[in-house]
Amino acid sequence: MSRSSRVGRADAARNRDLLLTAARVSVAEAGADVPLRVIAQRAGLSSASLYRHFPSRAHLLASVYEAETERCRQLLDDALAAEDAFAGLLQALRVFAALEQDSPGFTVTLVEPAPGTTRTSADASAAMADLRDLVDRARRRPEVRNDLTLDDVGLVIASIRTVAALDPVRAPARCARVIELFRRAMTT
Repeated sequence: MSRSSRVGRADAARNRDLLLTAARVSVAEAGADVPLRVIAQRAGLSSASLYRHFPSRAHLLASVYEAETERCRQLLDDALAAEDAFAGLLQALRVFAALEQDSPGFTVTLVEPAPGTTRTSADASAAMADLRDLVDRARRRPEVRNDLTLDDVGLVIASIRTVAALDPVRAPARCARVIELFRRAMTT
């Protein structure tokens, strides 16, 4: 392989990473309908460069959400693997809060298909079933209230997302407080 082709591949990989980073930030700020030229400009590249890597908005969004979906899926898998399901759930909520602060709005891909992706509603349903299983296992712990529901967890997640979006500077402390209040409310 010639030196020029190695340099070209390295430049292409760097440009793709720049575009994905710019897309994550832009979508978090302005939503999935942000103009693609804005993403290209933020990356310091031309629109043509963006289209060389991502032929459509759907392709770009699929790549942006793919990493976030995997992060969320791993988060749920780790919680499911915990011997103490309630401790696993609390840890998942803590990591979820950190993810939401790093990539606002993207962690919803755990339970909803992301626009423009190949992820199906069956994937989202499977994630919800796993989360329901985690809640059911947690509820069987003697120190956990027997009226803990999936809706309770949904309220905590919605609170985390809201706090992270409204006050990013104070979000770490506020998200930790939301999770601590949930822990106290759900234990006897």
